Amino acid sequence: MKNFGYCIWLTPDSEEDEWYNYTNGFEPHITLFKYLNKEEAKKREELINDTNMEITLVGELIECVEDDFNSLYYNVSANKKVEWWPEDAHVSFNYSYKSISKKEQDEIKEKIKKRTTKFSKIKVKKCDGNYTSWNKIIN
Repeated sequence: MKNFGYCIWLTPDSEEDEWYNYTNGFEPHITLFKYLNKEEAKKREELINDTNMEITLVGELIECVEDDFNSLYYNVSANKKVEWWPEDAHVSFNYSYKSISKKEQDEIKEKIKKRTTKFSKIKVKKCDGNYTSWNKIIN
């Protein structure tokens, strides 16, 4: 299992957002910070402001394999610049602990119809263990 420690996520405005239907059991998000301890996460969260953003998927679907953790994601762009924006900003749509097949990749591409949505919510998550058990800690 891939352990990311405490992470700060930027998520869609509403849990009713269509992008929640595109993932396989986790919340759509942009990871702003990872590998933090709880105290660091609380301090960094306080520095994040101006979170109301329009997020657009750009480019092609990318597969990433790190250790036994596989993901499919799109890089993203935002409608404004903020100092806390991550260099590798992306939204993942599939996590797996086994190889992701070409068929699964094609299904993700077909499923995603809406390429732009609004993100504004900041959440701190404990992202250790299986991704299906990553829990919201603060907010």
